[in-house]
Amino acid sequence: MIYITGDTHRSESDFHDILEFCELYETTKDDFMIITGDVGVNYFMDHSDSEIKNWLESFPITFLMVRGNHEERPENIPWYELTHIERDNFEGDVFIEEGYPSLLFADNGLLRIEDKSFYVVNGAYSVDKYVRIAWGMEWFEDEELFDWEMDKIRDDIKDIDHVDAVLSHTCPKKYMPHEAKLPGFDQSTISHLMEDFLDEVEDTLNYDTWYCGHWHTDKQEGDMVFLYNEIMEVE
Repeated sequence: MIYITGDTHRSESDFHDILEFCELYETTKDDFMIITGDVGVNYFMDHSDSEIKNWLESFPITFLMVRGNHEERPENIPWYELTHIERDNFEGDVFIEEGYPSLLFADNGLLRIEDKSFYVVNGAYSVDKYVRIAWGMEWFEDEELFDWEMDKIRDDIKDIDHVDAVLSHTCPKKYMPHEAKLPGFDQSTISHLMEDFLDEVEDTLNYDTWYCGHWHTDKQEGDMVFLYNEIMEVE
């Protein structure tokens, strides 16, 4: 089975909710839990990250993680390796850290889980960027995609007839939930580079459902599903 949820931000209570869900539905490592970004397990790059990963690795499920904006790119972390996995219930390029075979970070691009096809687009902009910088909090300057990454995705999706679902952290600009914007931020300073780009992807790629996080809301607008606290089955 394939399940999906929104941002966890290394929250112990959010991970407890996932564990309780796994116990309730008697999941195994053959099942998948997709987290649509801001997982938070690659945040400090120290023992505290490892403690969380050790805990998650013990869960009776395999995690597939989209990269958000409040976390380091796995490709920037020396102990991650980009690996192509090809087995009965999964095929795709993922970043894996030794010792944590059930914690998979998806690369941009196409992958298959069970009998479903997914296209992954990582990254977003941190609305609280300047607050984080001012207070000395972690902020990752390459949180959005580079131009060359967007160009690669543009070329890639031209040759894809159809996917069952798109997985991203933020959403296409046309679907931005304005009621979910954080108050107190000058909207003119906020980059929507990723949302503009995802508009292009949405116009080009033929998909059935699009799942995203980032906006801290649970709602559905047409085929666009926003996830935060809810855990649902990927139909």
